[in-house]
Amino acid sequence: MPTIDSVPWLHLTQPKFDEIVEALLIHYHQDLADGSRAEALDGRGGDGGRDVDVHVGENFDVLDTVYQLKYFPEGFSGGHAKSRKPQIRRSFEAAMKDSPRVWVLVVPRNVAKSERSWIRALAGKRKVRIEIWGQSRLNTELAKRPTLLAWATRDALVDTLKSIGQARAALIGPTDLSDRVRDLHALANARSPFWGTAFTVNARGGVTEALYAKVPDAHLKEPISFSFAITPDVLDDDARTAAELFRDYGIGTVRLPGEALSDFTTTGPEWLDIVPGPGDVIQLGPVPRKSEPVTLCTLDEDGITKRAVRGHVTAYGRGRVGRGLSLACTGGLEVTFLLNDDGAGVKTTVVQQLAGENATDVVASIELVESLPQAAAVKVMRGPTPLLGLRPRPGMDVLETPIPAYERQLVDDLAVIAAFTRIPFDVPEELTAHERQEIRRLRLILDGHAVLEPAFGRLTAALRPDVPEAELERFAGVFAVAVTTAVAYEVLGHVVPLKNSVIYHPRASLKAPGSWNEVETAREARKPVDVVITGGDHGPFWVYVPERSAPGERAALTRLQIPGFDEPPLPNFPSASDPAA
Repeated sequence: MPTIDSVPWLHLTQPKFDEIVEALLIHYHQDLADGSRAEALDGRGGDGGRDVDVHVGENFDVLDTVYQLKYFPEGFSGGHAKSRKPQIRRSFEAAMKDSPRVWVLVVPRNVAKSERSWIRALAGKRKVRIEIWGQSRLNTELAKRPTLLAWATRDALVDTLKSIGQARAALIGPTDLSDRVRDLHALANARSPFWGTAFTVNARGGVTEALYAKVPDAHLKEPISFSFAITPDVLDDDARTAAELFRDYGIGTVRLPGEALSDFTTTGPEWLDIVPGPGDVIQLGPVPRKSEPVTLCTLDEDGITKRAVRGHVTAYGRGRVGRGLSLACTGGLEVTFLLNDDGAGVKTTVVQQLAGENATDVVASIELVESLPQAAAVKVMRGPTPLLGLRPRPGMDVLETPIPAYERQLVDDLAVIAAFTRIPFDVPEELTAHERQEIRRLRLILDGHAVLEPAFGRLTAALRPDVPEAELERFAGVFAVAVTTAVAYEVLGHVVPLKNSVIYHPRASLKAPGSWNEVETAREARKPVDVVITGGDHGPFWVYVPERSAPGERAALTRLQIPGFDEPPLPNFPSASDPAA
């Protein structure tokens, strides 16, 4: 599409200059992600020395930088020095009363060398850093932000299009339609530095227009409000619920057909003038950029973070009842906070998706949800900067669907195995009984327990001919056996080996292929004899890893205890000891 490469700084009005620079500075400090926040101030008539100020600190209570905007397209030297230098000096002196760390003069043209020297000399002996933003710096920063540049040059672009007769273009070439649609989308998004527009056209020519926030606090930088009456009979239950949530708390996405609306009025910037008609669909609900990460935290009374998960804001707004904030977090967690302005409390809705999510992230998100009702405070952080903070009262209303015990145990097991193997495991949609038991056995072994292992129903060994007679007599009865070896378990397609595992049974017996006379005959011939070792209770052998148990403790045999699984009682044997052989 046709573009204007830079703002015609020297041909603007002062209000337009101020508007563009203020928007640029707000975006500039937001993009720095250093915990600073820029705000434009109103009321320059009194020359308070601050057009845009920047605060830092947890509560943004520390003044860091002051920007002073002066629309002096001709500069402030030569014939303009007498009137304009005193204005700059007064603004500087007024700003110094608040002791900023940095003071920045913003002008529409690059300053002359003499002008720069005069500005820097204003500091005197004060410990303040002085900077100057002229045309080059303004163009450089705008070029880094194409959407903001498109908005800043929109008026000039519209004038240019009119002058060359390109308000409409014939669709002749094969890509003309897509090119024109993209151009139209770019123009629509250039109307505002804070709001963008996504739209579709259906087969009947109806337009679906969706406004979305380019920055998380777009509703504060450029407020938009709608007033309309809804005919409930035209909407289904889901649409009515969404409309009520948006009306009361300003969050969520609402799709309303034009025939369901009446008395529709819009209050906001002049570029927004929605008049829905038949076939049109109005989509309400600002959505901030999902690429900007946030952290959801719960804290105790001492302000110490107890649980935290990463995520992004999916909705943040205000309605007639209060504020709403929705987050999509790692581990398939979606959290919505509804805060009533009358202080009636906080309602928290939690939705947890398990299948396909990383098990370690799922456990972290579950633990955070479990900590919400007891939390002294909840924070949503954007880097080091709090985006939202609240101190919920005891018994905060948390609406959630309880996670079934089977799934809760499964994600815990996978998270423990992931920590041991350093392999990321996603929660599967389904498992066979054998696969689930394999995972459970491995987790219990890692926890220092012994488990019955059906894969080891018997052991086969070769009896050496040089075994002393006294030792051989022991094998004629019941004995304990422990074999140290490597045992492997398969978890979601990954083989997990356990070195130094012990295959153990406290009451084993040995069976020879023939009579003991045949064993004696083979021993006299100095030949090994194949024997089979079985459990005395005809049950499987145990498996455990001694080094996984606490020092001085024996690995105790435990059941799998998988919810929904039938499991026979354990044999009445003592706990496992370190391998004897």
